[in-house]
Amino acid sequence: MRMLSLIVRALVNNLTARSVWAVTSFVLVLSAGTVAGQSEIVLDEIVAVVDGEIILKSEVDALVIGVAQQQQIAPSEELWGDALNELVDQKAILIHARKDTTLMISPEQVQGEIDQRIARLSQQAGSESKLEELYGKTVAEIKAELTPPVRDQLLAGEYQRQHLQTLKITPSEVREWFHRIPQDSLPTLPEIVRVAHVVRMP
Repeated sequence: MRMLSLIVRALVNNLTARSVWAVTSFVLVLSAGTVAGQSEIVLDEIVAVVDGEIILKSEVDALVIGVAQQQQIAPSEELWGDALNELVDQKAILIHARKDTTLMISPEQVQGEIDQRIARLSQQAGSESKLEELYGKTVAEIKAELTPPVRDQLLAGEYQRQHLQTLKITPSEVREWFHRIPQDSLPTLPEIVRVAHVVRMP
């Protein structure tokens, strides 16, 4: 598993120069009218960009919550960082998978996976009608929303099965490959400053 992670890291760094970067200061905001004037509501934050594909803070938070619940552990900054790295790895694999013209995912495969997921969700909710009530959408609408991410997951899984699991590489070979990357081709992380203030009301 450790070696697979190193291989995926090589894929990340094999993307175009400066195409993988993290940012914490870029936020998506919504202006809302208030009695005192205008205020801003933070909707989400872009925490990473991988070759033009963004990763939102809400995606990382959701993964952290899922892992924490599954492993019965408390969320932490370390877990959040691991979750972000995991999502970056997934994006890198997906980007390479999309460029691989030899990979074929049929509509039947996608539909079969979606049907299985709908069946599991319906069982958890109690019935399809309760599932629709829970999501506020029809089953057809839920299936339509699931189609793109499910296809991406199947495509990335097939790429990993065909190209990554059969690779045999030593840690020294990975280090040698990284050392060959020109320093000016490595992505530059922006400076991060966190500021807090206390307002004393009269």
